[in-house]
Amino acid sequence: MRRAWTVALFVALVAPAAQGVTPAHAVDPFFGVTDVSQRASHRDLNRLDEGRVGTVRRLLFWAGVEPRKGRFNWGGWDATVGNLASRGIAVLPFVYGSPRYVARQPNVPPVKSAHKRKLWRKFLAAAAKRYGTGGTYWTAPGLYRQQHPGKRPLPIHDWQIWNEPNLKKFFAPEPSVNRYATLVRSAHRALHGADPKADVVLAGMSGRGHPSDKRFLDRLYRARRIKRSFDAVAVNPYAPQVHAVGHKIKRIRGVMRRHGDRRAALWITELGWGSHQPDRFGLNKGVKGQKRMLARSFKLIVRHRRAWHVQRLIWFDFRDPPANRGGCSFCTSAGLLTHRGKPKPAWRAFKRYTH
Repeated sequence: MRRAWTVALFVALVAPAAQGVTPAHAVDPFFGVTDVSQRASHRDLNRLDEGRVGTVRRLLFWAGVEPRKGRFNWGGWDATVGNLASRGIAVLPFVYGSPRYVARQPNVPPVKSAHKRKLWRKFLAAAAKRYGTGGTYWTAPGLYRQQHPGKRPLPIHDWQIWNEPNLKKFFAPEPSVNRYATLVRSAHRALHGADPKADVVLAGMSGRGHPSDKRFLDRLYRARRIKRSFDAVAVNPYAPQVHAVGHKIKRIRGVMRRHGDRRAALWITELGWGSHQPDRFGLNKGVKGQKRMLARSFKLIVRHRRAWHVQRLIWFDFRDPPANRGGCSFCTSAGLLTHRGKPKPAWRAFKRYTH
């Protein structure tokens, strides 16, 4: 993956004042959060600033942006990308969700026919042309330059393709290595065609999926022309204990080494525990336990960052969702903030690393 982030931000800091551009903050993109809220509030943005969050991972929901073929609604994403970029925070979109004219359900990937793959490529190309290097959002009058005058653009270079494809919940009707490989190859073709500087990040795989993350990745590497179609591997190493997190990361690195991909970066795109009282699933740890698990897991990963070639460490989630929305045993309390925005002890532990 490109390491131009650090260079670009450094250049932004030392650029001559005569250019009349206010540089973005120099934020290390290594530490990040997933944010599944509808839209970050002003208070959320201030919290992200305060916490020196370097990367925000957000859902780019295809069905929401292009609900009708060829008709794009970028307004919400313009606001999200612009607000974060103006503060020097990188955006990692995970692109997911087939619209109704492609599939009956959003978790069905657009790979069944050449026509559906073409629609998928057109959407990705449109996104890259808008938010990628030299994209229209950064250059066209009335958009970023007007919304955030004096702030430097921060184009999106990294695009994560789908979400946990080894789970039926996200990859229907059944997880399929071959269909996911087709999705990734199509994405690479579209993104690089629109922005040669774009990088493709594989979807984070769940260790509890069927097949397992290890087996899924091993089979994926055997797919035709796949290694040239992505730049980084991602994993979501949820586990009840920290030592198991390390084990899951190491076994993914082992698969990468066996397939001659030692130099490829590894992104941890989801890692977290809930602050609800402990339960039988082992991912709810209580308020103090959540803080303890964050501190211990971050310590382990940072210590092995170079050996494991970890390029991003992204906590799930930034803020708790409403009480009636969850989706898993710990999702309603995995946030570093409560739904009302009150910081939890885990937020203080997170800031010790980012500062």
